[in-house]
This record gives sequence, C-alpha cells and structure tokens, in this order.
Amino acid sequence: MDFCAIAHESRYQWATRRFDLAGKTVLDLGCGSGYGTKILGAVCGEARGVDRSQAAIDFANMHYAGGNTRFDVGDVCGPNLLAGQAFDFVFSFDVIEHLERYFDFLLNAVRLLRTDGTFILGCPNRLQTFAWNRTWNPYHFQEFSPWQFRRLLPLYFGDVRLVGQDFSDPLTRRSALRQNRGPEPHFFKSSLRGLVPGSLLPILRRCRTLLSRGRTAGAAFRVDDVSFFEEPGDSVLDSCFGIIAICSAPREPCAFD
Repeated sequence: MDFCAIAHESRYQWATRRFDLAGKTVLDLGCGSGYGTKILGAVCGEARGVDRSQAAIDFANMHYAGGNTRFDVGDVCGPNLLAGQAFDFVFSFDVIEHLERYFDFLLNAVRLLRTDGTFILGCPNRLQTFAWNRTWNPYHFQEFSPWQFRRLLPLYFGDVRLVGQDFSDPLTRRSALRQNRGPEPHFFKSSLRGLVPGSLLPILRRCRTLLSRGRTAGAAFRVDDVSFFEEPGDSVLDSCFGIIAICSAPREPCAFD
C-alpha cells in the first residue's frame, strides 16, 4: 500500500487496540468506502458508517455490510443526521479537513455521542503538509495543527487529549516521505546541456532515472510500522504527520445553537 492508505488504515487498527469496544455502539462519521468501519465492527457490538457519497455507501454495502455492520447515506454536517440516536464511540478519520462547515460537523459529533461517550478525530498535521506533499491537496478546505486542535475542540468537549501519528523508525519514515513526495527535481536537462558533450547526456539521464527509482521504488513499509504517541509534548506532536484527538465529556449542544 502507499503512504496515504497506510496512514488511514493504521488509525483504525490503533483504535481497536487503544479502546475497549466490546459490546459498544460505534459510528464511523464520514466512512468513505467502509473498510475502516468493518475493522471497527470486528471488535465492537454494532458498527455504523455514514457518508454523504451515495457511490461510497453503495460500495460499502456491497463489500463490507452485514452482521453487526451497516451503512447509510448522510451529510455529516447536516442538522438532522441520525436524529435521535446516540453512540458510545464516534470515530472520524481524514474527514474534517475536507469540510468547509467543520463546526457543524463537530456539533453533530457532540449530538451523536452519549454523555459518557468518546469522540476520536484524526487528520493530517498542517505543520507537516509541505514536508510530505509538493502541493496543497485541492480537496482540503482546512488542515489543522496541534495548536489549533487544542483551542477548537475544548469548545465542544470538556476533555481533549492529543496523539501523534508517525513512523517510529527514521529510515522507514524517510522512505515513506520520499515515496509520497516523488523524486526530487533535477537540473540535468536545463543546466548540464551546455556543460557536457551531447554524447554524455543520455548516460546522465539514465543515471538520473536510476537514482530516482532508488529513492522511491521498493519502499517496504506496512501498517504496523506506524506508531502512536499519546500527549508526547509539542516538539513531537508538531513533527508527526498525523494528529488524533481523543475527546470526551461532550458539552451541551444547546450552547452552540
């Protein structure tokens, strides 16, 4: 799998280890194709996935629904999402950065959570965006830093703890970073054309190609290579490629209406 797939799936795998989900009702808010909901459903009492995309829910129902796992179409920012229902755990990974009305999304998380429930929110770390990507993701409205999470989420929850997500092994991290960014730009074509004989240019271009492949191909990393650091301090959190917030003690929804 590529870096993005590993980053996403590892959050679900971590959640099944970090939280006691046995017998609990779980909501995956913005579930996409549904494979993460299925991972949660393997260890919880009841798993529910919601996404605004009909195509995504159709795929989820075809491949992952059944038993204790079900899926529904719904706007995660909508005012009547799953009205009257409440869950022990609400998860949402790699969703909030895609939402223009993320405050309505957070309000729904509060409304859909039992008073003693837990909301787990994960997204890319804004401070690392351009370390891992050459350009801004055009599908992201807003990315968040740990500093922003610490100031935004306490408006909705009485207790917020932050977790950093990253590769613990430096060599594996470097390999994943290079693969995700792609090969570094070279100056062979523009700068060396007038400096070396024309007969050597094909050889230099071949060397450039081989070096680029060595930097990006054959990167061997897995979901298990990703580590999670709970409240590790600002210096570690700021350097992690992903941040996760564990939120409990939801505040009264009427305070934000």
